[in-house]
Amino acid sequence: GISTGKSTVINLIKNKKPDYKIVDADLIAREEVKIGSPALKKIVKAFGKEVLLEDGNLDRVKVGNIIFNDSKKRLVLNGITHPYIRLEMLRMILFYQLTFQRLIFLDIPLLYESKLDKFMTSVVVVYCNVENQLKRLKLRNSINSDEEALKKINSQISIEEKKQKANFVVDNNGSLLETEQNLVSVLNDLESVITSKSFKYLKI
Repeated sequence: GISTGKSTVINLIKNKKPDYKIVDADLIAREEVKIGSPALKKIVKAFGKEVLLEDGNLDRVKVGNIIFNDSKKRLVLNGITHPYIRLEMLRMILFYQLTFQRLIFLDIPLLYESKLDKFMTSVVVVYCNVENQLKRLKLRNSINSDEEALKKINSQISIEEKKQKANFVVDNNGSLLETEQNLVSVLNDLESVITSKSFKYLKI
């Protein structure tokens, strides 16, 4: 869910378990819309040159505002970018499989909304209650009104529903130390259910 602490948990995994592999959907998405990319050319054709910054890069804030308020345009954007993103994710997964990596985490912000959870062996949800989610979103995005922040939160499947769907939950309601302790417990559980010859596709 938005502003629940996914990036915090991913960074903790990188620090504590550098041998685990992470496929970052957001990072891939940024790479796939760089200047000169096929995806960016298609976006400009669909949305116009006004979605570009002066240096020719995609104005992600402007595009985000456009698709947030227009579901049809969101579908158009997803139809352009998702095939490129998913192809690169698949390439990375296959590479990690062929090099016998023990755990592969897929960092996908809208896993359930994109219906990608059916391809995962296990799902790890980073959880905090709506009150903390609202507070963190307003602080992170410099949003003044609860109404605007809640509109963004409610555009996704609720974090409570995601928590119920998940195989594992990392509670991020407390301090960073408490989150780290919760994560270690989840990682230990994951380690206990895999073998050196198994390949696990894990979302966080």
